[in-house]
Amino acid sequence: MSHSALFLVLGASGGTGKHFVSQVLADGHRVRALVRTPEKLAKLVGDNNRLEVWPGSITDETIDTDKLVKGVDYVVSMLGDVNAQRTAKINTTFVKRLVPSMRQSGVRRFLYQAGGLSRPYQGQLSPLLWGIRYTLARGYAGQHEDNEAVMEYLATEGNDMEWIVHRAGIGSDGPSKGVLERSKSFSVATFVDCATYSHRLVMDDSAVHRLEVGDMLKLKRHFEDPSIFGLNKTAIRIQKPSHIILQLSASFNDMPARNVAPPPCILVDHRVS
Repeated sequence: MSHSALFLVLGASGGTGKHFVSQVLADGHRVRALVRTPEKLAKLVGDNNRLEVWPGSITDETIDTDKLVKGVDYVVSMLGDVNAQRTAKINTTFVKRLVPSMRQSGVRRFLYQAGGLSRPYQGQLSPLLWGIRYTLARGYAGQHEDNEAVMEYLATEGNDMEWIVHRAGIGSDGPSKGVLERSKSFSVATFVDCATYSHRLVMDDSAVHRLEVGDMLKLKRHFEDPSIFGLNKTAIRIQKPSHIILQLSASFNDMPARNVAPPPCILVDHRVS
C-alpha cells in the first residue's frame, strides 16, 4: 500500500489484536478501534495521533455500524469472548449487522480471525484437531460454533464482497519465532507472529474468499522449547473419548504430518527465518 489506509480493528486489545494495531500504525496507516476499555488499548500501544478509539462493545445494539465503517478501507475482526459465546453467537450477530454497512460504505476487504479448531464451512477437521477440540478445548465449544456460523454466513451470503477468514492456530505470548507461511502441518505460533501474518494476509488478493490458514501453525524446526505449547517434557495422554489417544511430545516427532488426514483448506507453516 502506497497510501495511508484506514483499518477498523475489532478486538484490538486482545492477544493478537494489540500486535496487529501496533504493526499497522508502525507502517504509517490509521486505525479505528472499537474496544470496551479504551484505557487498556492505550496502555498496550501507547498514544498515537493515527489511532482513533471508539468505546463500545459488539453486543451494544445501539452502535451505528454505518458510522463505524465510514471511510474505512479494511475491517479486521479479532473478536473473541469465550464466556459470552457459551450462550450466544455474538460475533455472528454483529457480523450480520456489519456486512450491510461495509457494502454501503465500500469497504475494500474484511478479514475475520477464527480459530484452527473451528471447522471450515463445508469442510472437516483432521482427526487430530477433532480430538483436541472435544477434549483439551471442549470449553471453547461455543466460540467454535460462533466462528463456524460466521464462516457459513460469509460463504453463503457474502460473496459479493471481499472477505478472508484466518483460522489461526494455537497462540501464545512471547517474542516472534519467525515468519508464518502457508503449509499443511501442525504447530504453535506467538500472537505477534499471528498478527504479522494477518497483516500480510489482508493485503493478499489470492486469499479472498478463502477460509485461510486453518488447522494449526507449524514451526519448521521441531520444538526445542515445549513451554511454547504449555507442556513440559512429560507426554500427555488423553483417554476420553476412549477411542482417541493423543500423545503430545516435546518434539512432536511421534506425530509426523503425513499421518494426519489432509485438511480441506489452506494451512500455515511457521518458518523460522
